[in-house]
Amino acid sequence: MKKLIEYGDYSCAEWNGITHLEDPMFQKWLEKIRPILNGYELWVYGGILEDWLTFDIDATLIGPKDPQRINQMLKDIVRISFDYGYFPDIKYSIDGKIFNWSHWERTGEYTEIKYAYYKPSMTVNGKFIEWGTLEDDLYIGTRIWPMKKQIHKDHIYKDPIQIT
Repeated sequence: MKKLIEYGDYSCAEWNGITHLEDPMFQKWLEKIRPILNGYELWVYGGILEDWLTFDIDATLIGPKDPQRINQMLKDIVRISFDYGYFPDIKYSIDGKIFNWSHWERTGEYTEIKYAYYKPSMTVNGKFIEWGTLEDDLYIGTRIWPMKKQIHKDHIYKDPIQIT
């Protein structure tokens, strides 16, 4: 897929697709990511679990709140991901929460999660998108799950899976 994304120090215009966790290129990406996550969990969700072609990696990091370490991990993840042509929609959960579809399907309760991101904004095909503010040396944004676009799809989503 062609789409120019400029995110912090990195930019990429051609993105590779992934359809499942066993994708050989994704596995190589994961081998590069694993060493920098020491002491942190990586939970994946979204398209990579849904058996459809996706061009991003949706994931959440869970672990100790160490702003310097979190910022470095997020930067390294973005750098490695851009090298592989994957857009990393990967963030750190400030409060350690993960959204589970099965819980929402049972209860209908929305989940608000406060995340730390690599940067508070990006440019996609020349369009500036901003979502975060600087708090305690982290770029913070809050997301409410599920998102409206997900609720109205005729699809039963899978819960996140911890891969590290």
